Amino acid sequence: IERATEFFNQTFGITTEESREILLRYPIYMRLNKDDIHHRIKLYQDLGLCGEELTIEDISEIFKANPFYMICPINNFPRFMAEFKKYTFTKEEAKKVLKEAGGILGLQKAAFSSLFDLGK
Repeated sequence: IERATEFFNQTFGITTEESREILLRYPIYMRLNKDDIHHRIKLYQDLGLCGEELTIEDISEIFKANPFYMICPINNFPRFMAEFKKYTFTKEEAKKVLKEAGGILGLQKAAFSSLFDLGK
């Protein structure tokens, strides 16, 4: 637990208390390899968000609000970034969705798309 807490603090700038709460909610983080997390961070930064740069500060902000963000199915992230862009989300709007709708990255693409098709 101490190594995971230290890793979260160094990588995302979160407190020990916040780290422990995340580990209690998502014990899978205790088994994850740090390289896997760094790979995800690099992927997220490379893809950006709605055509804009996604910084480590943005990633940390999303992770603090939604710890599922780093363990969601990795194939979903690129697909959903394309959907955010397709529906002309701004970077801030997409960040808000990622922070407030914790499980959205666990959805199938069709379910995600249908959320926006309902309003048509």
